[in-house]
Amino acid sequence: MINQSITILLPVYNEEQNVRKMVKELDNILVNLFQSYEVLVVESGSTDNTAKVLDDLKNEYSCLNVINEGAKNGLGSGIRTGIKKTESDIIVYMDSDIPFDLNVLNKVFPMDDEVDVLVGYRTGTRETFARWFFSKGYNIMIKSLFGIKVRDVNYSFKVLRKKVYKDLNLISNGWFIDAEILARVTKRKCQISQVGIPYKHRESGESVVRINHKLIFGMLKEMWDYYKDEKNNCKC
Repeated sequence: MINQSITILLPVYNEEQNVRKMVKELDNILVNLFQSYEVLVVESGSTDNTAKVLDDLKNEYSCLNVINEGAKNGLGSGIRTGIKKTESDIIVYMDSDIPFDLNVLNKVFPMDDEVDVLVGYRTGTRETFARWFFSKGYNIMIKSLFGIKVRDVNYSFKVLRKKVYKDLNLISNGWFIDAEILARVTKRKCQISQVGIPYKHRESGESVVRINHKLIFGMLKEMWDYYKDEKNNCKC
């Protein structure tokens, strides 16, 4: 039993078919792994029954805390909101559509004391060639621009210690959030480690991610906002 507290942060939008299973499986694993644990769901204006399902689950699972943003503000907004609301020793951000066997938590914990940030990378195939192609190009660009040395920038499994996540001052509301996290921890010379995680195709529901001009321009804008923020706060 690990004598630390952990928060599993799940940004959620229209996941009524997956969120019950996700919470149940996490509770079954964490109860035997950590002395203190929390599943923190940030629900962002879902148009299906996700919010109602979560309300029902709160009566079943004492570990579950839910924040309703009330609007679809973006992935980054959900992550930033969750980070502000927790004080756990460790925070883990992951997707809520069960993209891998959650028993991976038993593999990565306890985490080496020297590691500040643990980043997952996907093993196995992607859903489509288009997503693979976009991801490949995006990873090359982000690594080159920000000196990030991880295999998969956008994979939705990131573990951060409290001393790290409370000092990040994140600003992204959209899909640039993963790159921003890694850019900031890289610049701060945090000790980063990686773990390969076999990808599991979505069993229920549909992905809300659409690779289009809106997503791409949104990422570019947030990238520019991050650059300006770092420049304005540079203490060089």
